Amino acid sequence: MINKDVFEEIKLRAGVIANNDVLNKWENNPFSFDHESYCCFIANMNQWLAPTAYRLTQGLKLLENQQSDRFNPIVEAFEHNILDEAGDGDADKAHAQLFIDSSDIISRVFYDDKLTLNEDKVTEETYHLHNESIALFSRDIYTMLGAAVAQETHALPQLEKMYAGIYKYKERFSGDLWKNAAEFYDVHLDGTEARHAEDLNNTIWEILDTEDKMNRFSQGSDDFLQLLSLYWKGLSKVLN
Repeated sequence: MINKDVFEEIKLRAGVIANNDVLNKWENNPFSFDHESYCCFIANMNQWLAPTAYRLTQGLKLLENQQSDRFNPIVEAFEHNILDEAGDGDADKAHAQLFIDSSDIISRVFYDDKLTLNEDKVTEETYHLHNESIALFSRDIYTMLGAAVAQETHALPQLEKMYAGIYKYKERFSGDLWKNAAEFYDVHLDGTEARHAEDLNNTIWEILDTEDKMNRFSQGSDDFLQLLSLYWKGLSKVLN
């Protein structure tokens, strides 16, 4: 089925982008990062990951303006995703907060120093991704859906590589430190992140019923993946 082929192609391209120098270096040996490089890495990741719920909320606004019941399953998928990102209403469990908490624990265990998020270490490409990704989620419903699929399909291989880098040194985390350090990854890699992408795959194709709509969808996914590619290349330059 052509729609399935489109989804699989986006997943393939997203996986290729996640197979980048920065994530491969972290996955293979996180101690090849010194503390300064680690903090730079996390500062850029935070600038990219923290607005995820906001991007989805912008997309949800576009969906809620539609009058057709055909959009209801997509609205539900977005609402569920946003609720996940918000930690089901618990601010301490919001995914953005869990990421920072996890990153700080890793910093203290690996480098014996606290995490510092210095805005001076955030690259131009990261700010570009931040701003342009929000713009894509606010443009029109079909472009937004293409961007959303790109975002969700890239998230899983990205997080798998980040988790793999710390898992091989699990024994360094005493007591409850491992549980707390891994919580951000546990809530994503238990099937949640894969479900977000599949929820979109299972709901969007019915409304992409004209060539123009499909073209706008493809443009949204292409633009988002290009932003991600530039983001990782920019981060690689400052970390190498």
